[in-house]
Amino acid sequence: MSNLSKLKRAPATITIEGDEIQVHALRLGDIASLLSKHPRVALAFQAKGPDRGLAIVRAVLEAGATAVCEVIDAGTRNKPGTAASADLDPLDEADILLSVFERTLPSDEERLEKFKARLTDLMTRLGGPVAETDRDSSGQSSPTSS
Repeated sequence: MSNLSKLKRAPATITIEGDEIQVHALRLGDIASLLSKHPRVALAFQAKGPDRGLAIVRAVLEAGATAVCEVIDAGTRNKPGTAASADLDPLDEADILLSVFERTLPSDEERLEKFKARLTDLMTRLGGPVAETDRDSSGQSSPTSS
């Protein structure tokens, strides 16, 4: 019988102001939380093609500081609110954010598509956001259920 605690993926290490920061992939729970709180990020996760990573990063940035800090905290394994209280400049934040997504999103297209399909199925069964959007009365996109 295998022991999950023995499975260790080496984190990426980036240096900010002389301090080494370990950056990990987001855990599935982190991704699910992010998708449930930020519908546009959920839609971006379903993007296809070579620009999908850019679409996800753009959606997180457009979702605002809360989403950016949630990704940074989860990817650096810090308590929620750590990134928001840190004195990071925008380039530091971007460096960490991009490193997190490089660790999280598989570069193998087939593996990524399988992951997204399984995640979409799970979120749909749990009542989470799905791929289509409707415009509400204010003109904002909102997730629809199928």
